[in-house]
Amino acid sequence: VDSVTRALYEKGWGGINIEPNPEFNAQLCTRRPRDINLKQAVGDREAVLTMNFLGNPGLSTLDDGIAEQHQAAGWTSERQEVEVKTLAAIWQAHVPAGQAVHFLKVDVEGFEEAALKGNDWQNNRPWVVVVEATLPMSQVECHQAWEPILLNAGYQLAYADGLNRFYVAQEHAELLS
Repeated sequence: VDSVTRALYEKGWGGINIEPNPEFNAQLCTRRPRDINLKQAVGDREAVLTMNFLGNPGLSTLDDGIAEQHQAAGWTSERQEVEVKTLAAIWQAHVPAGQAVHFLKVDVEGFEEAALKGNDWQNNRPWVVVVEATLPMSQVECHQAWEPILLNAGYQLAYADGLNRFYVAQEHAELLS
């Protein structure tokens, strides 16, 4: 449910799933045995940070301000420490040199800027990057802080669907259409 990558997996694609929620990570390990499933979060530095696991697990976040808004709306929250790695470190550990990465989906509930800052965009170049681009539980766009990271790294906006923004690496401009 609500998986952006499940259809790709079912078509034979493989990848790396990064999921700090223990329950969701366990589901990924069971349902996607060909994938690499990491129980951690993504940020701009390696650390141990406190994650807010909300009653609606899709709203869980490292951003305390967003968690407080959800709590004010009636969602329960449990705080738990999680390991945080950068995309660059994950890439180095799990993507063999020269292997193409076709698709990167970033859905980190308010932590997009930190997640994107943690990659080496010069060397680690997914063909397509999809980033959730609205405030949680809304259609209010919030890409202004992090979009320049992708644009300055040579990605072009290809499409926005009201929730996500899709970018294509300049070296794969043939995918824009």
